[in-house]
Amino acid sequence: MGCFYSIHLNKLRIITPDAWKKKARKCYDFFVRRVKFSPASDYLIAVIDKPSLDIFNLETTNLLTSLNLKSDISQLKMSHDGKYIAFISDNTKVSVYDVKHDQIIYSQDFQQEESLRGLAFSPDGNFLLVGGINLLEINLKTKKMRMLMRNLFVDEIDVNITKMS
Repeated sequence: MGCFYSIHLNKLRIITPDAWKKKARKCYDFFVRRVKFSPASDYLIAVIDKPSLDIFNLETTNLLTSLNLKSDISQLKMSHDGKYIAFISDNTKVSVYDVKHDQIIYSQDFQQEESLRGLAFSPDGNFLLVGGINLLEINLKTKKMRMLMRNLFVDEIDVNITKMS
């Protein structure tokens, strides 16, 4: 499909090839903090200053949904299949949004962690790793959490996907 965005003077512009030819570019007038494409490039996620998390359909460039939040988002990750968006707000609250079903499927405040800094999905999207003082694993199917490591002081988490034969 091909699509790109630009941010100029606090305006988000989502531009498709057809829109480029017609010079019909949609603009959204708000201060944008962070923008990410979904893995299949079918939607775009924008963290804006309302604070909110806005999701745009890249085929139509229309706003699909807007999640109004109580505080800014410090971390944002998507599952490898694009089904889920995980984010940290207030530096202690982890939420997981299901894009297809347009709902928050997990939300937990980890006050004891003080400051969460890392998020990563497992390759199958069934688990979410959360890092702060400790490294936690959340099973998104059962909603259960377990401690993987204590006193680690995680700044960033990444999961490397390799194919094993």
